[in-house]
Amino acid sequence: MKFKNAVLNQVWAAVSSGLVLAGLISVWGYPATALPQLTLAATPLLSPSQASWFTSVPMLICVPGSVAGGALTERVGPRRLQMALCPVLALAFLGMPAAAWVCARESDYLQGLLILCRVIQGLVVALLYPAVHIYPCEIADPRRRGTLGSLIQVWASIGYLLCYVLGRYLSWISLAVALPMVTLLPGFLGLTLAPESPLWLARQGKPEEARAALQCLRVSEEEVSSAICAVVQIEEDRTQLRAVLQSPQKKMYFVPILVSVMVFVMTQFTGQIVISANAVRIFRSAEVGLSPSLSSILVGTTRLTFCAMGSLLLYRVPRKTLLVAGNAVAGVALLSIATFFFMRSREYDTSGLNWLPLGSLMLYMVAFSIGIGPASSLLHVEVLPGPVRSVGSSVAATCFFASIFLVTKTFDDVEAAFGLHSVFYAYALGCAVFCILVISWVPETKDRSLGEIENIWKMKYGDFQTEATEASSQVLLPKMQASQNIGSLKGDPI
Repeated sequence: MKFKNAVLNQVWAAVSSGLVLAGLISVWGYPATALPQLTLAATPLLSPSQASWFTSVPMLICVPGSVAGGALTERVGPRRLQMALCPVLALAFLGMPAAAWVCARESDYLQGLLILCRVIQGLVVALLYPAVHIYPCEIADPRRRGTLGSLIQVWASIGYLLCYVLGRYLSWISLAVALPMVTLLPGFLGLTLAPESPLWLARQGKPEEARAALQCLRVSEEEVSSAICAVVQIEEDRTQLRAVLQSPQKKMYFVPILVSVMVFVMTQFTGQIVISANAVRIFRSAEVGLSPSLSSILVGTTRLTFCAMGSLLLYRVPRKTLLVAGNAVAGVALLSIATFFFMRSREYDTSGLNWLPLGSLMLYMVAFSIGIGPASSLLHVEVLPGPVRSVGSSVAATCFFASIFLVTKTFDDVEAAFGLHSVFYAYALGCAVFCILVISWVPETKDRSLGEIENIWKMKYGDFQTEATEASSQVLLPKMQASQNIGSLKGDPI
């Protein structure tokens, strides 16, 4: 009986953590529907500069916070950390309507309190971001890890879509109350009934608690024993990072880290976060014929639908093919909408092209959801050699958040200086550069073990080895090959 409902327990834990992730993503999606109300021309609560900070400050906080998030997850535990910080994030959401009720609309304190709430939201997102990626992967067995782990993009799409749908019918005050109620609250309650990550418990020297958790999450005693042995093997595989980086072989580790950072960062220079966070505003400028909120819902639904398809394609189509094809299609879509706004800025008659912005952005979301998003999330971890996989993922996450802040903060400035068409032309250029970099630098990882991928870098930079590093490699490689069937126990950032 102790192994009964193991699969159901895995799904329950993953769904509960996924709801928390949707709550985190709603921090980024909230401005899409809230800002049009907060910046009404008649009674603006935020100036254009304040509105820019309202959107981008959570991303800025995530840059240093993401480093602390990984360490805190390892110290506290991924499930316990989510349960501890979910109420904090909910209070940060509720603080915005509370500030509006307490402060008079003409008070200067209201703007400061709204930005403060956004700062707290960004800090919680940064601290929880590693946990919501790690937890589903560490509670799932190897057969279901791919499915449950790849649903991260789906939960992110749900977070955005909730902002669009609820924002269509609710004021910005009611929306700030509703979002944590439909994401964080059920996620928190679900986690109270879910076990802690058994692998984290084993790493903390709690084998009995780890075994008890595994008996809820695995279907046989053999799988329980195998998971415990995997943790022991992984602990033995850990090398001293300082020794690795000081060796003559260090280029073999630095280059994959740079490739990982490039793959993760370039996804944001295709404009995904800006388009998602400003969808209502973009459609309002385009005057597409449908209401801006309804157009945003259609785009969000498209993203959610095709994210699931992208997760399935990852197991059948090479990663590089998905990335290159996704960027090519996204680039065409961005060029189309950029040309539309260029024609409007030159006062050409675009009455017969009102369908183009909506159609182009839906095509863009299809390309991103099927190709760019899922493939980059997986590739940026797969290309990292074992000894630097953890530090490389942290570096990539930090640069990822820095790029998000950069593109969101500059959106208003570029639009004001050069026009909205210039923004989309820049993102189309980003897609083209991403294609070139993927073709030139990224190795194909489909159907290759982690050890085989690491050997690609060894073959390219093997001439940097000395006798000492060769001896070190002879010790490291068998261990990596022994653990290659275990898979990565760390989740991918969005």
